[in-house]
Amino acid sequence: MIDIAEIFGSKALDEDKLLARGFDGDGEEYLLASVRNATGSFVGRVHLALEKILKGIASECFYTEHFKQGQTKRMLALIEKSYVIVNA
Repeated sequence: MIDIAEIFGSKALDEDKLLARGFDGDGEEYLLASVRNATGSFVGRVHLALEKILKGIASECFYTEHFKQGQTKRMLALIEKSYVIVNA
């Protein structure tokens, strides 16, 4: 099964509010996509496809907040304002 917490990491997301399900061409839910220890080549490909979709959502719609405290954010803003950062 897809590890949603691992994909979204420390991004602002309540894991209980995200549900990933797979459906077949007839619109019926593919239940093995939700089974953590399901094995087989097809279900493996389904898990990879869903994981790829979720990673795309995570990278395009969320950002990682490394520092959460207001004081740390203010210090970083002051450092960015005071010093020129040169990319090597």
